[in-house]
Amino acid sequence: MPLNREVDDHQVRAVRVDARWTLTLIDGRLRRPLGTTDNVSVSGMRFRSAVPMRVGGVVFAEILVPGKARVTVAARIVRREGPENGQFMYGARFAKVYDEGRRHLGEAILAIRRAEQDPGSGLRRVA
Repeated sequence: MPLNREVDDHQVRAVRVDARWTLTLIDGRLRRPLGTTDNVSVSGMRFRSAVPMRVGGVVFAEILVPGKARVTVAARIVRREGPENGQFMYGARFAKVYDEGRRHLGEAILAIRRAEQDPGSGLRRVA
């Protein structure tokens, strides 16, 4: 376990899949690279970022879901590990998923799970 780890008391566990998706930080009208997801569920994500954030804080971000859409979320940071090699590892729970985002996430997660369960199905893992 990394030495510098912070955890919020209200962590939620959900079915999650490994997915390396691009995250963009939304700050008013500005958008800048935030990091990359490590795994994703419909209720949250684990991601890597060089941007320091505090446990309990809320980040507004856009997740680029391959083949689906850009999903905008407000996510509360519930865990922070690191830094290691200039990167923090964060756990975040979605406080809000905007527009059709939850459906897009659910469809992408389902496609990944199907591909993991049946490699011969012809579905390719989204990563």
